[in-house]
Amino acid sequence: HEVTLVDQNRATYLRLEQMKKPLRLRDLPADQRVAANMLLRALRQDICTEKIFLVYQPQFSADGKFVGAESLLRWNYDEDNAIYPPLTIALAKAGGMLHRLEQRIFHDACQTVAILEKLPLDGFEISVNITGTSLQDPRLETSLAACVKEAGILPEHLWVEVTEQDALESSRKVIARLQNLKRKGHRLLIDDFGMGNTSIIYLRSNL
Repeated sequence: HEVTLVDQNRATYLRLEQMKKPLRLRDLPADQRVAANMLLRALRQDICTEKIFLVYQPQFSADGKFVGAESLLRWNYDEDNAIYPPLTIALAKAGGMLHRLEQRIFHDACQTVAILEKLPLDGFEISVNITGTSLQDPRLETSLAACVKEAGILPEHLWVEVTEQDALESSRKVIARLQNLKRKGHRLLIDDFGMGNTSIIYLRSNL
């Protein structure tokens, strides 16, 4: 029964995602709200354990040279259930845990960069995704800087990835925050790009 409820929550979130609507626990049917609250309790417990981890999608240049990897969030809820990553993010946001979760992501990504910096690699980058909600959070810069300092890595090896829509909808404060990250050495990546020349002009002038 529990697995069925988890699957129902995933299906519900996929529908909301397609409609570009946020996950609101109060809007869920009663049984799915029970499952969502169950997952929230588990996430609070698992957020600092090995059940939450990153995997890396390697990236290569046209000539086959390793140039980096994109970090991807994974949550093994139990032996039979790996939670859909966007649902994990949505639950963390709904439960007020997004900052803690992204701190964990930053920490793990920085530790991976520290390992790679010891290898004889001729340039590479590890990218981390940042949500639009976190772009609004003034703690973002200090949290990321603390993880970089703790790992003792070069900021230019940790790239920050945001969606095009989040970049286009950014306020002046968010644009200033992204520009500060860039000045500190982080490169900025745009995901889901494809809205045309207007986007290119905007991004070049602001980021």
